[in-house]
Amino acid sequence: MAHPLQQPAMRRKAIYLGLIVVLFTAAWLVRIHWVEVQAEELGTREQSLGDVELIGSAVRLGLTGSRGLVICSLWLAAEEKKKRHEWNELDLLRTTLTRLQPDFSSPWRFHSWDLAYNVSVELEEGNDQYFYICRGIQLLGEGVRRLRRNPDLRYEMGIFYQMKFGFSDDARLLQSLFQLSCIDPVERDPRRFRTPDGQIDREQLEAFCRKHPHLVRRLREKRFQEGRRVWYQPRTAEDLLDFLARHQKIPSRYEAPEPGIGLDLPRSRLKPASEQFPVLPPKFSPEEPAFDEPVGDDYSGLAAARTWFTYAQELVPPPTYVAGPTPAFDPRRHAVPRLIALPLFRAWPALTQTLIAQELQKEGWFDGGWDVDDGWHDSRSQWFPGKKVVIGAQRNWSAEAWERAYRMWRRFGLENGLLLEPDQRQALEGRAARYRATLAVSAEELGPEPPAGASAELHDSAIAHRQLYWYHTHRRLTNFAHFYHQAEVERLPEANQVRKLLYQADRLRRRGEPAEVCWRLYAEAFSLWADLLARYPDYRLDSAVQEEVYEKELRAHALFQEARGTVVKQLLTLHDWLVQAASFGPGVPSPQALPARAVPLPSLAGPFELRRDEEGRPWISPEAIDEVRSRQKLFGEVP
Repeated sequence: MAHPLQQPAMRRKAIYLGLIVVLFTAAWLVRIHWVEVQAEELGTREQSLGDVELIGSAVRLGLTGSRGLVICSLWLAAEEKKKRHEWNELDLLRTTLTRLQPDFSSPWRFHSWDLAYNVSVELEEGNDQYFYICRGIQLLGEGVRRLRRNPDLRYEMGIFYQMKFGFSDDARLLQSLFQLSCIDPVERDPRRFRTPDGQIDREQLEAFCRKHPHLVRRLREKRFQEGRRVWYQPRTAEDLLDFLARHQKIPSRYEAPEPGIGLDLPRSRLKPASEQFPVLPPKFSPEEPAFDEPVGDDYSGLAAARTWFTYAQELVPPPTYVAGPTPAFDPRRHAVPRLIALPLFRAWPALTQTLIAQELQKEGWFDGGWDVDDGWHDSRSQWFPGKKVVIGAQRNWSAEAWERAYRMWRRFGLENGLLLEPDQRQALEGRAARYRATLAVSAEELGPEPPAGASAELHDSAIAHRQLYWYHTHRRLTNFAHFYHQAEVERLPEANQVRKLLYQADRLRRRGEPAEVCWRLYAEAFSLWADLLARYPDYRLDSAVQEEVYEKELRAHALFQEARGTVVKQLLTLHDWLVQAASFGPGVPSPQALPARAVPLPSLAGPFELRRDEEGRPWISPEAIDEVRSRQKLFGEVP
């Protein structure tokens, strides 16, 4: 029993202990029955934000208040490693920094960008460049999994794929390696294409070409730069096998086969999602692939960009006809992107599909397929001597891509109020007239809210005015009219035939074929093109279309001069002699007696320049002609 002098202190300790137990119990009950319920509903728990890494969480907890100091030290160390070109250590530090700041999007974006853009261009070999581009995208993919409710990171994933594999200087090489990453390593093992005596197995090579026509054509037709060295397209089948051998060990979606037994496996296993390249999201749409599904040969870097742009749309609020919050906006599920305006953000999937369709046109993927040995006349350069192997003929890739682009642009226009019929616009203009007249608001300004106590008719008129305001504003912002009318026409069979003829004419011209042959193809294409321009005035009025038409006209005109110039000059010479003969009267001198004169070939107007629409406007505006001639440095009198 405690001493009487110690008893008050013991009682106080018991009271304090009881209060501690009561307070902790109350706090625990409040957390269980209120805080965690609210956190679950609002989606603010760490598990709700994204994947949780146990080791990273433990390290951050152990650092307590010194985490900021450690992060600053690692930043300085990373910059020092970058100056010394110690890339492996830099990669490790970048990964560590993101895991110490997992709940902020900026570290994920910066460190992934630094690896994919800055580090990759410092390297000499194409394989090394490709590796660090993949590492940057994989690091950003980890950030997407960690911050599942951040639309900007998903958007950045699409930008990385689009810029590095679609528009960079090394896009042809990187796109080829991208497609190799999507192919099972067993399937692209160069040993598979050898017979036991070391010769090329033509049957296996043909099967590979038929299954991967886009990769084979991309490698076969054009040269590209591999790292700091210029490497030309495979002239022989041995060159192709050498390319496959040099790029056998690259980041891939599949597990690397064990040495010596790879060829016996029917198919390699897919890696876990966090280790795959290309990085793909989970299944969210029947039209887009997921990380646990194989992809086809036509799945390019631009297609991966479209997948991520489409995946990002799941986080933004539903489209609305006017700007501002809508009843459908839910802060627990929706987020507004910070990197780009919302209308542009929503337009990126359709825009990327347009780029895919244009790329397929440039590569010549129309109906009829492609002959592997087309243009290679010597037997050594032919992959299949004495045999015509046509691949990719089972689909009209370009037409399918344009059809999908049209559907996407049409859906985007309907959902966002950018596609209105003339009678719909006229009805909205009639409804908006009252608001504009009452508050003296022009059609080009948003205008204030109706005054308090305004009638329901005035409020309805204000809504119509604002719908029209955002209709015109967002159409200009997204250039919707251009892309929509372009896809509307390019998906048609006649337009597909026009593009095919123009591609064939350009291809023959570059090969040095007779100008007469090339010019006839241009003439046939122009005849079909003129019919399309006459049928679709919105397409014809587009300035980009007019500039493209005039560029093709100039090219065809040069071929016409080359093909028919001699005949035309002879006719002009004869005409000049006849005119002079008439002035001499009965004593007509012979043509040889006339002084020699240089007869220039006149500039002839193309088939589109002479055409006018119903209002008398030329099909090709003077502004479009000036722009093209300025771009091509063709100064002087316009023909």
